[in-house]
Amino acid sequence: MHPSNLPELPRTRDTFCRRCFSSSAAFIGKDLSHILAAHAECDRPAAVSLLSEAQKSRKKRAAKFSKRRTTFLKKANELSKECEDIDVYVEVRNRRSNQVWIYSNGYAPLTREQRAHTYPRPIEMNPNSFQREDQEISSKD
Repeated sequence: MHPSNLPELPRTRDTFCRRCFSSSAAFIGKDLSHILAAHAECDRPAAVSLLSEAQKSRKKRAAKFSKRRTTFLKKANELSKECEDIDVYVEVRNRRSNQVWIYSNGYAPLTREQRAHTYPRPIEMNPNSFQREDQEISSKD
């Protein structure tokens, strides 16, 4: 039946179930959903979320990573523009998907062998470097 041929249904609270309408409108269209929902408000359970808690957590973590990665790469870009006498190279890798994002203002990083023969020696940092800094700051307080 074509939507223009559908009978006009009264849309009062007595003859129209909002819960049934909202659960089907996205899939079958508003006109057909009005027919499906042409009854008094029902007490059928609301749609159950199909995502498990683990999936929700993973999705939330992925969204947070995406925002933080974007901000981090923007900061690298700002640093390279504000400080013209420095080279910037940032590489971020997602261990789960192995996807890599690289920002560079034209600089290519040194290999391990090249770093070993560079003077002054490069300052290499890892997560432990920041833990020591945090401990030093807290011990001064």
